[in-house]
Amino acid sequence: MRINMAISAVFEDGEDTGRALRMGKRLLRSLGLVFGCIAVSSLAYTGVLNLIEFVGGYIPAFLYNNQELLVTASTSIMLYVMASYYR
Repeated sequence: MRINMAISAVFEDGEDTGRALRMGKRLLRSLGLVFGCIAVSSLAYTGVLNLIEFVGGYIPAFLYNNQELLVTASTSIMLYVMASYYR
């Protein structure tokens, strides 16, 4: 084993010992970002529907029938904004 002062310990076969840990952390951050955006979009959609029903007494059929499409679209827009911000 030799010590590479610029990065970290490197074994003779060229493997960086901290690489897997960094990749795991990156994966967990990405999954947290995705599931967080999905949760926020879903809760916001539910809140908007509850507000509309409270104010108007009913929910329009378009909003009620297209929940999956609207939540998916808002999630993808949020992920695009968040990914461009974190890049």
